[in-house]
This record gives sequence, C-alpha cells and structure tokens, in this order.
Amino acid sequence: MKRFLPVFFLCLMASSLSFGQNTNNEEKRNWYDMMLDPNTNFFETQKAFYDFWDGKTPEKGMGYSVFKRWEYYWSGRVDENGNFPESNHVTAEYSRFVRENPISKGLKSSEPIWQELGPRNRNSRLGYMGIGRVNAIAFHPTDEQTIYLGAPAGGFWITHDGGENWESHTDILPTLGVSAIAVHPENPDRILIGTGDRDGGNDWGIGTMISEDGGISWEISNTGIGEITVGYFAHHETDPNTILAAGNGGIFKTTDFGQTWIKTSEGTDNYRDIKYKPGDMNTAYASSNIGFFRSTDGGNSWTQITNGITASGRIVIGVSPASPGKVYLVIGGTFKGCFLS
Repeated sequence: MKRFLPVFFLCLMASSLSFGQNTNNEEKRNWYDMMLDPNTNFFETQKAFYDFWDGKTPEKGMGYSVFKRWEYYWSGRVDENGNFPESNHVTAEYSRFVRENPISKGLKSSEPIWQELGPRNRNSRLGYMGIGRVNAIAFHPTDEQTIYLGAPAGGFWITHDGGENWESHTDILPTLGVSAIAVHPENPDRILIGTGDRDGGNDWGIGTMISEDGGISWEISNTGIGEITVGYFAHHETDPNTILAAGNGGIFKTTDFGQTWIKTSEGTDNYRDIKYKPGDMNTAYASSNIGFFRSTDGGNSWTQITNGITASGRIVIGVSPASPGKVYLVIGGTFKGCFLS
C-alpha cells in the first residue's frame, strides 16, 4: 500500500524554513550554510555568526540556539586551527572500537534496565508533545503496522503495532542523527539510513548505514559517499536497489542499495531535497543552497533551472503521482513563496 504526503504539506514546512522577517536573511544564511558545510573552518563560521549578531537581540526562529548547540558540540572536537576531523575519522574509530569490543554491537546483558518515570503530560499517555524533531518516516512494504522514524538527534525508531509502542536499537551507534530512510521493497529486513541532522547540524553525519535484520543491528556503508550528512533519499520506483541521495557534499547515486555510491553532482554544495518524477525514473529534481536542479538521465548529471524562480533560499520540492507533470517548490529562509512548474 503506497502512502503519499499531500503537496500542501510543503506549506506547513515553511514555518521551519523561516528565520525572521526583519533581518538580512542573505547575511544570516552565510553563517548558517557555513555551519552545515564540513569543508569550512570552525573559527571562520564562528566569526561570521558573531559578526552577524553584533549589536542585535536574538530573535526566535533565527537559528541562534541552533548555532549555539552546534558550537558547543564542535568546540572540543576541532583542532587548534579550527579544522574538522578527517572525513573518515568517525568511521575508522568506530570500526576499531567494534573490532576491539565485539560486545558493543549489542546492548550488554549486564546493563541496568531503565524505566521512564516521567514527568508526563497529564492529558496524554505519550508524555510531552513536541519536544523532539522527526526528520524521516518510512513504511514496511507489506505490514501496515510496522513504521520507521528517523530523529535528527535521537536515532532510528520502529513500531510493530501501528505506533502504540516504539523501540530503538541505535543508541550504541557513532551518531544519533537520522534524516533519511529507505526500505528495500522486496526484502524489508534491508533498511538504509542517511545519517546526521540536515537542518540543525546537532549530529554530524557519517554517510549511510545499513541494517540487514530489520533495524536491529547496523553497519557503516558509506563507500563513495564518505562522512557527510545525508538529508534525503529518492527511491527508484521499479529498481529497488537504485537510490539517489542528497547531502551536504553533493548528490550521490547507488545501484546496489547503499553498498557503494557515486557522486553525480559538481562541487560540494549542501543539497537539501531530492525527488524522482512520479512514473518517470529518468527525470529527477534536487535543491541545494544555491538553487534548483533537474536531471533527465536518471540522476547521472544535473542542470540548474532558473527560469521563473525569482527567489533564493532553502528549497523544498513537492511532487505527486496524481499530477506527475507538476513540480512545487517552497522557498524559505524568510518565506519567499510557493512556485509551480
């Protein structure tokens, strides 16, 4: 059973794209894009942020607290010159740790059992509402009661009873950021996740990870894509092993369900969204911090489209099988409009 998010859901996302109406958004985006770019320097990003806020009062929704969390996380992890760790640093260290501590692949049997005691919202058995973000949702291809969620700083979650109860097995992984999920339609025990926090940078990405047992255990599978934040997947409709990925190092393509990746875009722009045209797997759309792109060869190459796009900023793409010829764009920063092709 296929499930589709309605196109108007894009308009709801506009609130997450807004960073205040009365400030210079282009200036703000300078440090914000730098913050999500692993190729920049920590101290240069820090300076851009404080130069922007010099003499200003922090405004809600302008990303001030997002940056401060990012700053706190990285202040003890960059070197004395403000350089971030090498691109394979986390993968290498995690692999070494697992080799030297095999039991770390699962929870130790001697670990104490924790029980959540509250406080809880008195009007809901689910506890406080709205205190965390969910970046990704995916569904089991045949079991409607099994749903998967990805949290940008909380890991990968599974429910087998339609959302009544949830469990996670990712607390032991080297990153808790999950921003994209792909489930193999013919073998649902195979699940691919894109790691990192695509919006706030609270958890740095290490590329993609794969599970062969329905989300219980995970292995790093980032050959060709490296340690980047992967924000979105576009899953081929008829070839279950082909996926396009948008991340903060470019657009990547796999034809073996994440075992290996090939970069198909130019440069190292921060790509935030990617979609196939419904019913036409030769056509795909992507957006980055510099604009909107289109592919007519299945995602192997990309051309920037500017005709009719009269604004710049973060771009979210909407398509629907009900009208596959239409493409919707919501352009944010400060909300700049909803565009239709």
